[in-house]
Amino acid sequence: MAKLSNEEQSDWDDKIDCVLMGYRVSFQDSTKHSPYYMLFQQDMRLPIDSDSLQACKEENGDEEKLDEVMESLLESRKKVFNEVEINITKAQEKQKIPMIENMKWLL
Repeated sequence: MAKLSNEEQSDWDDKIDCVLMGYRVSFQDSTKHSPYYMLFQQDMRLPIDSDSLQACKEENGDEEKLDEVMESLLESRKKVFNEVEINITKAQEKQKIPMIENMKWLL
């Protein structure tokens, strides 16, 4: 954030949206997903992705019912959250081992 702001750091609030978007689409080692993907179960579509809207329509079909889409989204979210829970547990276990090794000298 400091690198994006001016020397007086008086314009940081103008830069926060860009920084947060960068964080939200960044792959997280512990969860194996980006925060955006965890929330919406899809990668963020940017205006530069000109074919993304067309691809979405082709993927979902115009006649698909809203209830079916919502049910599918909720099921997908459950799968992602279960995956994330497993990945976080694995990441925590990885961090415990070096911590225990470093603490042995205290015992």
